[in-house]
Amino acid sequence: MDEITFEDETYVRDLLLTVADDTAPPARISIARALRRGRRSRRARRIYLPGAAPLAAAAAVALIAVLVVTVGNRPAAHPDHPVRPATHELMRVPPFSPYVPYVSFGWLPDGFAALGLAQYQGADWPLTLSAQAPAADGRAVVLRLYPAGLCRIGGPTVLRAVRYPYQLSCDGYPVVARVAPLDGAPAYRGVDGELIWEYGKNAWAELNPTKVPAVIHRDASALLRSWYTTLPNPANPAEIMWHQSAASWNLLRAIAVRLRFNPKPVRVVYGFTISGLPANWRAGAPDGLAQVGGRVTAGWQAGPSDDPTALEVSVMPASTGQPGCNFVDGQSSYVTLDGAAAVLRTIDQPYKHWQKLCAQNVDGLALYLTLDLNVPGTNDTPLPGGSQVGGLMTVFARLHLLGTNPATWSTRPTGPTRRTRPTR
Repeated sequence: MDEITFEDETYVRDLLLTVADDTAPPARISIARALRRGRRSRRARRIYLPGAAPLAAAAAVALIAVLVVTVGNRPAAHPDHPVRPATHELMRVPPFSPYVPYVSFGWLPDGFAALGLAQYQGADWPLTLSAQAPAADGRAVVLRLYPAGLCRIGGPTVLRAVRYPYQLSCDGYPVVARVAPLDGAPAYRGVDGELIWEYGKNAWAELNPTKVPAVIHRDASALLRSWYTTLPNPANPAEIMWHQSAASWNLLRAIAVRLRFNPKPVRVVYGFTISGLPANWRAGAPDGLAQVGGRVTAGWQAGPSDDPTALEVSVMPASTGQPGCNFVDGQSSYVTLDGAAAVLRTIDQPYKHWQKLCAQNVDGLALYLTLDLNVPGTNDTPLPGGSQVGGLMTVFARLHLLGTNPATWSTRPTGPTRRTRPTR
């Protein structure tokens, strides 16, 4: 692994300080935002704010935001010179699938743990995988793995009056320098301090170091301090600027070169069965793979062709680490599901017809359900089959929960009607 010298770091830091009077490019990666985008990208066309994603919620406790600024290797003397090909043939990357996590961490720094499995966001979106150290530590990393053919390193770009020699073509974001190859493959440093490299043939990845937003330098752990150096902001000497350190950059390279790739699909199980859905409703692919009790589970979704994800159901073992159920005045009401407290939220406004049912513990299970009540993008067009489905209280009555042991869960959530009826 190539080491970054502090002479190199000082060089780039000085370069950055010359443009410090200009607002730095905004950080663009956070665990929370990446997971929200993946979990709800298909709902971007809808006007209302969707409910929190249950399977992403386990990872969203990180609430990480990137606050790093690039430092590190000095740009090459001839930045426009073509990058030499990898010294070995890069692997071919198959199309991503919601049934295949595909990438996992083969090594993480001491104290780090992966936050679930790689999250599928769609055919034209990257897989997202994150890991973090304990909250008191304050460090985390976020990986974005792009499908083959989606990205390339393009030519110069300008952001906020600063010219950068490269850009990542899939989002146009600046890339500041070419760096030493990673396992023989071309590699670059992004404007937010991320490591960008070609992990497969015509397929690119980004790995970002991050920190908890609430952490300030005087309260930072020694380990977090080792990831960042601080300097006063020339525009405001009272303000401290955080810069990526050589230590964090070298850890990024160590993590990246040890990633594991596995194109084999996983067997997905669900903690419920459901009956009584319209004949024209079809179940979709799993949404947001998560590992529970040695099994892989996910959110389940179904709907008509006008709205294939009209109904979403997620069932997970209850735990104290899960988020609560938000109560919104004027929209929410308290209900009872098999004797357990729950919150039903209903939005019935122009272009906003939607329900969410949330329960933290029903017979040892946490339940999160959402249902569209109209065709998305329309005001009052009824959802085909919606009258048969009814509302989420009726949907719950048709659920048969399969207990807290994932080993007993089903691969096909279709089955008998639930015997116990919910009561308000």
